[in-house]
Amino acid sequence: MVRYLCSYGIGAVLLFSGAMKLIEAPDPNVWFTLITALPEFIVLFTLSALPVLEILLALFLFLNVKPQLTTASVFILMLGFFGLSVYGNFAGWEADCGCFGESVASTFDWKMIVRNGVLATMAGYISIKDVRKG
Repeated sequence: MVRYLCSYGIGAVLLFSGAMKLIEAPDPNVWFTLITALPEFIVLFTLSALPVLEILLALFLFLNVKPQLTTASVFILMLGFFGLSVYGNFAGWEADCGCFGESVASTFDWKMIVRNGVLATMAGYISIKDVRKG
């Protein structure tokens, strides 16, 4: 039961996040100024591919498609978001990350770290459950 609540909760967050990014595309200039170490094409690819990946993973979670691969992928994605939120907070990034498009303000602060930490923990839980089951 807990596994399904976690799975559907993360799926809902990913679906909302991906859809809002597609509808209200985040400003790539914000990311260019924040992530100056990466080449421009990587930033543009990431901004283009991430919403599609989030929506696909959400649908796979809802439909229980390839559960071990899906939950492991979601866990890796959530760990990445968590790491980026920690780094951005301590690096002093003050811009809105565009995590949920323009519909929800989301800045690099402790709330983002806690949110991404909880999502990563939930994703780790369902990933471990699926590995043990499979």
